[in-house]
Amino acid sequence: RYDGADAEEVCRVDTDNSITIARPGEHGKSYTYDYVFTEGQDVVYENIGRPMLADAYEGYNVCLFAYGQTGSGKTYSVQGEGGEKQGLVPRLCNEMFAV
Repeated sequence: RYDGADAEEVCRVDTDNSITIARPGEHGKSYTYDYVFTEGQDVVYENIGRPMLADAYEGYNVCLFAYGQTGSGKTYSVQGEGGEKQGLVPRLCNEMFAV
């Protein structure tokens, strides 16, 4: 949101998992989402990666699909930066081949 005197709301948080985006004078488009991860790569892995790996070991097909706007963090979430900031794929590989 622009902080000038003529600022108008463009993005509004409706609920804990819904936002509405609207240009001034236009009808808004609402979007819902399941969860926003803010805690770090280890939390993302525990909630997404480890359950995927468990399902794969049970014989299910699994797929990791990252979708979003340019610069939104897809590559960081999937690949990470190494060390404690490894993304999902390096963590999946490390755990899968440690067995």
